[in-house]
Amino acid sequence: MKRLIIIFVTLAAVFITFSCDRTPGSSSSETVRTVIYSLADDVYIQGLAIGTSGSGYEFLDDTPYLMNAGTPTFTIIPHPSGTGNAIQLTNRVQNYYAVDIFFAGLELTSGSQYVINVSGTSAPGLRMQLGRTDEPWSALTIVSADGNGKWNIEHTLTESELLEHFTGAQRGARIMTTSSNDDDFTINDIVVTRIGPRIEAQRSAMVLPEWDLTLPSLAKTFAGYFHIGNIWSNQNFMNAFNTQEGFLHHFNAATAENNHKPVSIAPGGYSRPAASAFNFATSDFIVNWTMENNLALIGHALVWHNQSPPWLTESAQRVPRTRAEARDNMEFFMRTISQHYDSLGLLGAFYAWDVVNEAIASDGGRWGAADNDWYGGDWRTQLRDSPWLRAYANGYNANAGEHPSDFIYDAFVFARRYFPYSILYYNDYNEEIPAKRNAIAQMTEQINIRWAHDSVNNPEAVSAGRTYTGRLLIEGIGLQSHYHLDQWRTNLDNLRPALERFAATGAVLSITELDITVGGEGGSHPATLPVPMSQANMQRQADAYARIFSCYLEFAQYIERVSIWGKADNQSWRSWGQPLLFDAALSSKPAFQAILDSVNSAAAPSVLPPRINGVTLPDGRINISYRGAHLSAERNNHAPVLWNVIDGELPPGLILFSATGVIGGIPTGRGTFTFTIAAANIAGTDTRTFTITVL
Repeated sequence: MKRLIIIFVTLAAVFITFSCDRTPGSSSSETVRTVIYSLADDVYIQGLAIGTSGSGYEFLDDTPYLMNAGTPTFTIIPHPSGTGNAIQLTNRVQNYYAVDIFFAGLELTSGSQYVINVSGTSAPGLRMQLGRTDEPWSALTIVSADGNGKWNIEHTLTESELLEHFTGAQRGARIMTTSSNDDDFTINDIVVTRIGPRIEAQRSAMVLPEWDLTLPSLAKTFAGYFHIGNIWSNQNFMNAFNTQEGFLHHFNAATAENNHKPVSIAPGGYSRPAASAFNFATSDFIVNWTMENNLALIGHALVWHNQSPPWLTESAQRVPRTRAEARDNMEFFMRTISQHYDSLGLLGAFYAWDVVNEAIASDGGRWGAADNDWYGGDWRTQLRDSPWLRAYANGYNANAGEHPSDFIYDAFVFARRYFPYSILYYNDYNEEIPAKRNAIAQMTEQINIRWAHDSVNNPEAVSAGRTYTGRLLIEGIGLQSHYHLDQWRTNLDNLRPALERFAATGAVLSITELDITVGGEGGSHPATLPVPMSQANMQRQADAYARIFSCYLEFAQYIERVSIWGKADNQSWRSWGQPLLFDAALSSKPAFQAILDSVNSAAAPSVLPPRINGVTLPDGRINISYRGAHLSAERNNHAPVLWNVIDGELPPGLILFSATGVIGGIPTGRGTFTFTIAAANIAGTDTRTFTITVL
């Protein structure tokens, strides 16, 4: 339900109010000018110490008025006036690595004008722009820095530009450089001024966006089948309105949209940094948030051609590193993340990791055989020309059996070593295209066969000719499922054959990044669709969601998670195509009801209560350097299981991770401890009592 709220706005103390051309006794409805935001008075930014530096998540997430775009390095520097703080942006690899003014935080209202003033410094002549934060990402105003490197942007939002915000098409305004320019710059001042009647004179009724918590919970609806997940996008979105309550109402799994990607944790540049230079601030926040709310946390993504610092694969000369150097950097990167969370006792928090992301060519390349000939091609000929592939080709020895594609095998070996409790996924898009489907499946099978006989890295390895019964290396295949109804239209007829082929690999499946755009995708996709979407288009989208969810339910014995890639249309990375289940007002769309209805027409899940297996502890004794053990349970499908201590106490310093079943942490005291653990799913609960003696 929506709350109808009569707005009587009280401005925060940091805001400055003044009027122009007012005379005593004049009407309170006369036009006044009100500064509703000033960087100089932003208590969050001005409270930071000079020299504070990071990717922006650390401090822009704390202010409701600004957001980071991309991951440049943000540094707090002295304001040139000598009073207050300014924001410097460096290490910008794209022109959109910038600062966004977040309109929702400013609570813009209709019936007023808004003037945005931004000033700063840069290289002389640098072209700066105030642009749109979302599709079509066009400029609002462009200026050039003068001969001293000073620039000033002034823009009055037009009625149509305000309408873009009120309808959810645009989140705000972006302070950035023009196209293809990634020079550094500094923002000294931001001032947003409202021109209009006094707020108290308007007494205007507004309906604020709000998640309807009376709707059926998606997580509960599908609790007999698989997890239902979504993304942790950024603190601004998560704190807006009642979004956290809405998230926890509908979803029981979470993926960080950007904050676990390599560039969000590891420093940039071409020289390998020290482990101490890695930035875990926002990553730690997300880990703790998912733990507190009993969510399955999916790390995304360790090895990727995109959003990765160049030092991993390239030298300072901008050429590929050698195979040995890239391999060593890969291990260093994963080891650094693992050691950080191990030192905090939180390694067991990660339910799964997308280990390698998008290594196969976008369209799958040429399979070289009929689509239904699963083994007629060679996956190694269909790889994306990525920095990792180029580095692993630099110095490989074919006579020794090496191949440039070995970066994928090494990535999973390192991930198994450093993230022993997590389900390890290969993740990709266009996965339903037959050539790409066949390549991904064949790669998964061949890498798992190689692992089965790798006595160097796999303690469960068997000799050739013997049947392997141990843990797979690639345990899961992630189907990103970014689908489109127009232009680059997805052939949904390919979904069922893809699920059949992937299921045949023996790996578990997850739908990892689901969204369905309307209006097309491609180099010539149309401008943002009118908001709200037409009823005809909403029904087309609902039909598509119903169709694919019916397929998921049919293959539920192989699928352990379905994650939607975004909470509301205006927050989506493809907001122009309105691809999600909820609109910009956080209201459910027909697609939401369509997937609920798909359950009614599906076979009822056959779910048995979990049965807890024994835990591997040497005679129930551990020493003070203990790091964890993984509880497991026999179960007959992928219905989510939650773990809890229901009686007794774990040794001090240890924790049971409810989503993963890991007893982790670092013991802080010695003694003998007896406790009872429960594992529960929708069908019932099993309990088991353990005793641990800390020596």
